[in-house]
Amino acid sequence: MTHSIEKKLYPFSDLDLHLWHDIIQLRERVFIVEQRCLYQEVDGKDPYCHHIVFYCDNNLIAYTRIVPGTLAAQVQGGKGLPSIGRVVVKKEFRGQKMGYTLLKYAIEKTKDIHGDRSIFISAQQHLSGFYSNLGFETIGEPYLEVGIPHSPMVLL
Repeated sequence: MTHSIEKKLYPFSDLDLHLWHDIIQLRERVFIVEQRCLYQEVDGKDPYCHHIVFYCDNNLIAYTRIVPGTLAAQVQGGKGLPSIGRVVVKKEFRGQKMGYTLLKYAIEKTKDIHGDRSIFISAQQHLSGFYSNLGFETIGEPYLEVGIPHSPMVLL
């Protein structure tokens, strides 16, 4: 299925309330409802992040955020590196390489914002192969994050 996708990058201050609502709704739908993780979704980092949104027919279908190195995960070697997190694709758009397209765009924008530095991710272990295909390498031992096994990975 081919879709016309509109890609946008926003600093937090440029998000309007309707878009912010849609972002939080999508993140909660996937991370809290689908994955059944009880945790604080609004973690205080969003105001310092850049937010990437993908639209199809004016509907939010995918999202991720770029976290500055000062706020990035402090686990397994991520300290000080910018990171990409809260990677989410609406259920109806999964299996169409949307996640791959989203991550490629996020990597490009992270390098635009933070320069040619390594990028850290805290990858759900079952997705580590996906991230490896994008060039990320595991840099430490697996750990539990909100009850889900994760691997620290970095794109050099």
